[in-house]
Amino acid sequence: MRLSGANLTISCVMMLLLVACQSDSARTILESQTSPTSGSNNHNILVEDSLIAVYERTQAGVVSIRQYFEGRVVFGTGFIVDRSGHILTNRHVISAGGSIEVLFSSGLLVEARVIGSDESSDLAVLEIMEVPNDLQPLPLESPNELKIGQVVLAIGNPIGLQNTMTSGIISGLSRYTRTYEKVDEQQAFTNSSMVQTDAAINQGNSGGPLLDLDGRVIGITSAKLSSGFDRSVSGIGFATTSDVIKVILPSLIQHGNFEYPYLGILSLGDSSLADQEALGLEGKKGVYIAEVVSGSPAELAGLAAGTQISRIPGVRSGGDLIQKVENLDITNFEELMAYIVLNKRPGENITLTILRGSEKMEIQLELGTRP
Repeated sequence: MRLSGANLTISCVMMLLLVACQSDSARTILESQTSPTSGSNNHNILVEDSLIAVYERTQAGVVSIRQYFEGRVVFGTGFIVDRSGHILTNRHVISAGGSIEVLFSSGLLVEARVIGSDESSDLAVLEIMEVPNDLQPLPLESPNELKIGQVVLAIGNPIGLQNTMTSGIISGLSRYTRTYEKVDEQQAFTNSSMVQTDAAINQGNSGGPLLDLDGRVIGITSAKLSSGFDRSVSGIGFATTSDVIKVILPSLIQHGNFEYPYLGILSLGDSSLADQEALGLEGKKGVYIAEVVSGSPAELAGLAAGTQISRIPGVRSGGDLIQKVENLDITNFEELMAYIVLNKRPGENITLTILRGSEKMEIQLELGTRP
C-alpha cells in the first residue's frame, strides 16, 4: 500500500507522539520507584495534622476523674456533654462509693456527684459543683456508618496520665457484653451494640471518648478484654456507641436511671451444627426461644418455648423461632435486643415474625419494663 505525503506526515507525527507518551509513562513509573519518600512524607504530614487537629479541638472537653475511697484513689476519665457541665463516664469508674473530684485540662479541680447511672450499659453521669465559664462540651453526633478499618482515637487518663491520646482502628462491629441480674432466676441481659478497637485502652482510660478523624464522639471506651486466661491477649478494647448513649443519657440526667424495654425470653448463645439438628433448625436463621419467663410480655403474647426433649441438656425442641422484628431480619439474640433497646420504649408495641413448626406467623405484643 502506498502512502501519500500527507498520510506519511500524519503517520510520523502519531509515531512521535506515541514514543513521547511512552517515554513520559516510563519516566513517571521510574520516578515513583526511585523517589517514593516525597509522597510518603506528604501523606504522613497530612495524617499527623489530622490527629493534632482532633486532639487540640477536643482535649479540653475531656476530664480526669478521681475517686477517693478507703485511703486510695481510683483514676478514670469522662467528657463534658452539655453546657450545664454534665459529665459522662463509666459506671464502674465511680462505683466504689467514695468522694469524687474532676480535673479539667485547664488545671481546675472541682467536686462532683453522681446523678444517674445504669449498670447494663456501664454509663454514669456526674454533676459538678462548680461550672466553669469556658466549658467545651463534646457533642454526641451520629456519624456515618462505622466501618471496620476506620481510624479512631481515644483520649483518656491511663494510670492517671492526664489527657493521653492513643490511636487505632475499628476492629469489629456489633459486639455485645452481658450482665447478670436476678429476676426469677439468673438471667443474662444483653447490652446494646459496642464497637471493638485496637486503640490502646488501659486502666484509667475507661469513660473517655472514642473519636473519629472529624473529632466526632462515636462512643465511650468502656471495657478491655480480661487477659486472665491468656496474658498475651492485647489490642482488644470496646466502646459503647454514641447511638446507644443518645438513647440512655437523657434519662440518666432527668431521672437518674434508664428503664429498658423487656420481652422476657431466654435464647441459645452460639450453637453448633449438632445443636441446630437436635432442635430441627438446620438452615433456618433467627432467635430460638429456649424459655419464656413467667408473667412476661412474651408469655402474655403467646410466644412458646420448646416442650419436646432434645439431646441438648436443659433445652427442649419445638420452640418458636423469631425471624424478624418489625421488618428487620435477625439472626441472633443480640441483634433482637439491640433493635429493641435502640428503637422501643416500655409500653410500646412490637411485631415479631416467628416460625412455629412449619407455620410462619406475626405476633404483636406490648413491651414491659425490664425487672
